Amino acid sequence: HLFYPDSNNGKQVVYVSKSDVGELNYSIQGMTCAGCEAHIEHEVNKLEGILEVDANYETSSALVKYDKSKVTPDEIAKAIGKTGYKIIE
Repeated sequence: HLFYPDSNNGKQVVYVSKSDVGELNYSIQGMTCAGCEAHIEHEVNKLEGILEVDANYETSSALVKYDKSKVTPDEIAKAIGKTGYKIIE
């Protein structure tokens, strides 16, 4: 929490319809600690329309809930890629 004290960047997300909510589960290579989790969560949370991000280095995964009307899976994948970690297809 030293580097990323506010993991959701202080934003509030409002969505209109449950049908707009999508959920993605990414397998991610290279995470080794809680700092890695925080790095991914911080970067993804910068995107508009992100409802929740839960990265877990022990399972090498990141669960992302998002508003499909505001952000795309490609944008989320690019944000994860910016961290230096690789999404496993």
